Amino acid sequence: MTVDLWLAAFLAFCRIGSFLFFLPIFSGRAIPVIAKTTFGMALAFSVADQIDVAKLTTLPAILAYVVTQLVIGISLAKIVEFLFVVPKMAGHILDMDLGISQATLFDINTSPQSTILSTIFDIFFVLIFIAMGGLDYLVATILKSFEYTETAAALLQESFIKSVLATLLFAITSAVQIALPIMGSLFLVNFVLILIGKQTPQLNIFMNAFVVKITFGIFLVGASVPMFSYVFKNLTNTLLDEYTNLFNFFLTK
Repeated sequence: MTVDLWLAAFLAFCRIGSFLFFLPIFSGRAIPVIAKTTFGMALAFSVADQIDVAKLTTLPAILAYVVTQLVIGISLAKIVEFLFVVPKMAGHILDMDLGISQATLFDINTSPQSTILSTIFDIFFVLIFIAMGGLDYLVATILKSFEYTETAAALLQESFIKSVLATLLFAITSAVQIALPIMGSLFLVNFVLILIGKQTPQLNIFMNAFVVKITFGIFLVGASVPMFSYVFKNLTNTLLDEYTNLFNFFLTK
């Protein structure tokens, strides 16, 4: 192997490696660093011939190119992360409404503690995302990106900032929309409990309201699994569409 090939592979790895290390599915501790590095280098060598290293004749030019690749890789991964947290946010909202937000689980993959429903929703969404080929699409896209021209300067454009803010707004509103049907049902339960407590105060209904609300909430979540599968399927398609749209800000044909 020539020096130029190794240099091209290293430059390609800067983009691919930063993308994989910050991508939600790969960024956790479940996948060893050596595995991510090996996978990234294998992908980098497959596209190394598409990088023109002849124009990189000085050290400042190489460093500038490396920084550009890191920015593109990390930014694309963070765009995916914006939408990947939607199921988690929906789970957190429901946990707070059900009153079980204090029951947390330690996520060995991402380190911080997470509530029960947010963990379940996150795992459910990841399974659907992988089953629909979302991970394959992301890897194929990052490889395809080397056929385009880098336009990282678009990060400073107003249109890009507006697109990122729109993506964040979409993530927040989507989380609320996912949790809203169950929250509305729980509101009806609270209303019924208030009526029962007012009509028969001797029952002291609010002493058992916590158990009733959690039981009914768990029943609703279980009954809503088919709905969540449909919602997460649409969320996967939307995630890939939003990723593709923002992808065009970094790269042009």
